[in-house]
Amino acid sequence: MGRHSIRSFRPDPVEKSLLLTLADAAQQAPSASNLQAWRFLFITDQQLKRKS
Repeated sequence: MGRHSIRSFRPDPVEKSLLLTLADAAQQAPSASNLQAWRFLFITDQQLKRKS
């Protein structure tokens, strides 16, 4: 009911402090069998982003 798809994103970079806040919040989410096998990858280099 409340789901929607994002079709475009703002071009300005996300602040590092916000990325760290999001990663911290994601670590608090439950995981299968409480394993917490988290791995986050933040790609901020524009050259690397264009490759993917």
